[in-house]
Amino acid sequence: MHPPPPTRLGLADGQSDWHALESTQATQRLGVDPVRGLDHEDAAARLRLYGPNRPTPLRLQDWGLIVAVAALGFAIVELDKRFHPTTGAGS
Repeated sequence: MHPPPPTRLGLADGQSDWHALESTQATQRLGVDPVRGLDHEDAAARLRLYGPNRPTPLRLQDWGLIVAVAALGFAIVELDKRFHPTTGAGS
């Protein structure tokens, strides 16, 4: 059985930029064999310890930002159409 990761995120140094890690660094920090993965016992233990791997639900203020960005995008497109009318199909 592999040792559990050193912290909830698997990073002892507090680094949270997972996208910037090499795959060998990520698997080493998580205590996972990159070829074998986790065996059933390891996976079950981590599921009990950390819970299921789910994205964080969007909060109400996140939805407000999404709507605001969509409205701004729509307004930009409409203004562009008004100030730069096309002259025929395909232009």
